Amino acid sequence: MASVKRVVSLIPLFALLLAGCATGPTDIGEANREFMIALPRIVVEIDADGNPSIAGISPQLLALANMDPSMFALPKDLVDTLVAGDIQHIEVLHKNDGLFIFVNAKPLPHVTWTSQSMNTLGNSMELFGVLPAEQARVVKLLLPRLQNIGLDIAVKFPLKSGAKEIPLRDATVKTQLPPPSPASDVIAKTRLTLRFDRDGVPSIAGVSTRDIEALFGGAGFDFRSLELGAATVSNLQSQNVQHIVLHVTPDGVTVYVNGEGLPNIVWSEEYLKNTAELVNAFLTDPALANVREVVSTIVPNIRRVDSEIVIQFPVAQGQQQIPLPGN
Repeated sequence: MASVKRVVSLIPLFALLLAGCATGPTDIGEANREFMIALPRIVVEIDADGNPSIAGISPQLLALANMDPSMFALPKDLVDTLVAGDIQHIEVLHKNDGLFIFVNAKPLPHVTWTSQSMNTLGNSMELFGVLPAEQARVVKLLLPRLQNIGLDIAVKFPLKSGAKEIPLRDATVKTQLPPPSPASDVIAKTRLTLRFDRDGVPSIAGVSTRDIEALFGGAGFDFRSLELGAATVSNLQSQNVQHIVLHVTPDGVTVYVNGEGLPNIVWSEEYLKNTAELVNAFLTDPALANVREVVSTIVPNIRRVDSEIVIQFPVAQGQQQIPLPGN
């Protein structure tokens, strides 16, 4: 009964919250009568002590609704760090095709998905036993529904003394994927294939971890922790898991299971430069000037390495071999 009263008491607060939002509903997939949530952007204001307020809903109003205001507060030292680094606002946008993050209205690398990649993620969770079977089944059912949820939350922090206010991103403008990177941007390529035999012993270019141990004799090298064991390989074979591929390109990171892509990370030179700026905002100590320079140089150049790691497992008897992605 107490929980029902609490929910009822939140209805006016929720109405006030939505009334203070000026944007339209966040993008979702196809309209679904069974399940759909598409809310406007919600702006959370954080004061210097870390206390939040939303469209006039202060901690005091939350207390009247029998909610503990402290559960929504941020540590003051974190707020002080963000203000010192001139981080004025952080926005998290969840929509039909991905999860986007903006800092000071600048986009960071984000996760993007399709219905197919969501289904692949659900299937993979079942294949690898990430969760107990019943939980994995439920998660597999829920994952595709993420495309029917549109949420946009922007958290604003106090303005640094002397700083010019940065406006929030225009929420009415559609988010766009960055253009493909030119091939000339790649300065290095790496390829590595790790093959496991039926006993779970890995090898690279035909040289197994046990071969390496034998090569160095009594030097104390022990790679047994890298072995999967025959039982694990047998289980993967029973699920027909033949290979996992991690591919890092100038445009992001994609993981494939049996050639099917999971939700992937998308980046660009601009996104990675924005990430370096964010990291450096926390490195305000003058003694870290060299670290800041290294971050500014290395992070944007991650995208200039085209790298692929392939993990292969023995194909079970009677199963047809699944080609690697790109083949």
